[in-house]
Amino acid sequence: MIDGCAQGPTELIVALVGTLGANPVMMSAAQHDRAVAVISHLPQLLAAGLLNSASETPNALDLAAGSFRDLTRVAASQPLPWVEILKSNSSAVLSAVEALRGQLTTIEASILSDDDDLLAYLSTSRTMRRSLGAPVVAVRVSLADEPGEIARVGHALETSHVDVRDLQMRHAPHGGGGVLTLSVRAGEEEALRHALSDLGLQTIP
Repeated sequence: MIDGCAQGPTELIVALVGTLGANPVMMSAAQHDRAVAVISHLPQLLAAGLLNSASETPNALDLAAGSFRDLTRVAASQPLPWVEILKSNSSAVLSAVEALRGQLTTIEASILSDDDDLLAYLSTSRTMRRSLGAPVVAVRVSLADEPGEIARVGHALETSHVDVRDLQMRHAPHGGGGVLTLSVRAGEEEALRHALSDLGLQTIP
């Protein structure tokens, strides 16, 4: 067993996790710290770094849209708990920072090299990103800034019987509604689009 854990309690926890529909992942405490440093702690620092970098470029934040907001969303978290988290896992976090520095060096070399190197790097990243979960299709719907819009979307989801995997709401920068992105299983997007259209909601290609 991992980290000297007794077999009985471990099996009990694994069974409990399974009843919740989750997939237990067995690892040592050190492996866990290294993993979360890469997938959680480093992204927090990256979000802060991107915002600080953009703030030093005139007009950059005025042009910030969906991808930048997605990348920097976690920077809106309360900072004090993150100071404690990052300090308590500092060794793994610093290793993750060093590994990222190596990736940035590779990116820099790819940009200065021929197009094939950069294309290969981006293609590999795309493949890894798409493998993180079941294939999904994004359905974007424009919402007005008025009561009842979300309720209409909910009704469309109910009548279309689609399986929503994720959703994101992006408000218009200067008010006036926004765009709701619904990620659904591949093959279910047309049913949702029809249901939204039947309720007078406009989808965005």
